[in-house]
Amino acid sequence: MNTVYFDLESQKLFQEVGGRDPSKLLLACGVTWSSEQNDFAVYWEDDAQALVAELKSADRVIGFNIINSNLTHQTKIFGASARLICCRIYSVH
Repeated sequence: MNTVYFDLESQKLFQEVGGRDPSKLLLACGVTWSSEQNDFAVYWEDDAQALVAELKSADRVIGFNIINSNLTHQTKIFGASARLICCRIYSVH
């Protein structure tokens, strides 16, 4: 079973976008660790679709702070693909 852990970092702060809407923060980078590869991967804004592909291929996805922030941010970036990933996501705080 391939478990992929991930975290997303944003380009902007809430103070810069004038509110608490995570979808306005923009993706700076995403980092994953795959149990199958036993390795980390870093994805920049231009690599977002490769990040989506890795998350979609995982048997289980575990993310940091995804319920409050990253999940909304991810949906904005990845659109419908995020719904496919979400069914296998677990949150870690």
